[in-house]
Amino acid sequence: ANDRPSRPLGAGGDNREAILGKRKVRDEDGPQIPDRARRLEVPQQLRTHLLRERELWHAEKRTTVKLPKKVPVYKILNYFDKKIQTRAGNENAKKHVTEVVKGVHRNFNEACYTCLMYPSERPLLNNFLQQQQQQDQSSPSPCQIFGAEHLLRMVVHMPNQFQALNLNVKEQNIIISRLNELMAFLNANYTRFFEQ
Repeated sequence: ANDRPSRPLGAGGDNREAILGKRKVRDEDGPQIPDRARRLEVPQQLRTHLLRERELWHAEKRTTVKLPKKVPVYKILNYFDKKIQTRAGNENAKKHVTEVVKGVHRNFNEACYTCLMYPSERPLLNNFLQQQQQQDQSSPSPCQIFGAEHLLRMVVHMPNQFQALNLNVKEQNIIISRLNELMAFLNANYTRFFEQ
């Protein structure tokens, strides 16, 4: 009646890795790790947001954005860091969280003006920066101006940069797991961080 084998897959003479199509490689640290990196998991609500936002900007139906954002990127990353730090079990995990948050912060500041903005957003940014200069205020960093919308745009493209950084699979998986936590955090706080 039951067509399933009586012993678990891979028991005895079966080669589980060969059956499942998973190859293992040795990392320089010694332990065996999968040779494929994890995938970035973008919750459906955030995917929908990205698509809707792109359609609005390209159709030029969205022409205004209030700058600076109520909850800028640096605050979002600080909230995320604090939340994950309280859950992190050991010092090594806490260190990884802090490194990833710092990396996201740094990459955001470097990438924002060049590749995270739609062309119709640039005049809005220029107006904001001119107002800052007229008020004799120094120009704030992108992390102080922009919010979750631009952070989301960057995070979904970060895995594409891993090859250029020569990261091994283990390092990629650590970063991807933290980025997945960041995605879940953005999704859970959608109404708080994203303008409707």
